[in-house]
Amino acid sequence: MNVVPLAEPEIDRLRAFLAEQAAPVDSYVEDHLLQARHFALRRDGARIGSAAVHGEEMLVHFTLVPHAAIDGRTLFAELVTTLDIADVMVATSDEWLLASALDRHSALRIQGTLFRDAGRASTPAARDAGLVLSSAQDDDLPAIRAMIGAFMSEPELRDLHAKDGLFVGRLGDEMVSLGVIEAPRLLPPYASIGIFVHESRRRQGLAVDTLAGLKRICYRTGWQPVAGCAYGNTGSWRSVERAGMVAGTRLLRITLTADESRSKG
Repeated sequence: MNVVPLAEPEIDRLRAFLAEQAAPVDSYVEDHLLQARHFALRRDGARIGSAAVHGEEMLVHFTLVPHAAIDGRTLFAELVTTLDIADVMVATSDEWLLASALDRHSALRIQGTLFRDAGRASTPAARDAGLVLSSAQDDDLPAIRAMIGAFMSEPELRDLHAKDGLFVGRLGDEMVSLGVIEAPRLLPPYASIGIFVHESRRRQGLAVDTLAGLKRICYRTGWQPVAGCAYGNTGSWRSVERAGMVAGTRLLRITLTADESRSKG
């Protein structure tokens, strides 16, 4: 098998691949795919699959055409040796890469939980005299930065604002939360939502209110909301579920056995 570097991601192929999976992914997974180094897999001159590596040695994408998948175990071993792969990041909805990595794993960590929407009927109604969610304006940015601290970098904040992806939650004149909507990139019509609640205003239901408000914005835009959180973040997990979303897919980080996955050392 020849592993041929590509100049840039093949967006159409990635979209087709993700559309075939059992569940959508969030912007975190999309980021890793879009920022990865991509490769075409060829045998006897014919294209038989694709792969992508994030950073130096983490495989984030591996797929084969059906006739080549018969030799999948051998081809996966060739791939991880050729690209010196140490780890695999994979959503449990990606059965092929998950199975390939599990066959050669030495350690496994559940990295995150991905949520799909349970629908409009499961979205909590806005509370009377409650949170008001509106698009962030330029003069909101200093207050947003002061509220969120290290939650988001300055370039990330500016980029989301430029894409109209920031939403400020207020109780009266008080800024109490920040909502984020990341527009669909690889998997239309799914948009990723996320929140930050002011430290002094936590445990008051504002996380759920903000998430529900973001969901309603997505519905009006014609998008379906998805979300994700770190696996051990039980507070965020509860809030996302109370906002009417279902924890389904898990995001795994799988370390491969050194003798079968590394070409160095």
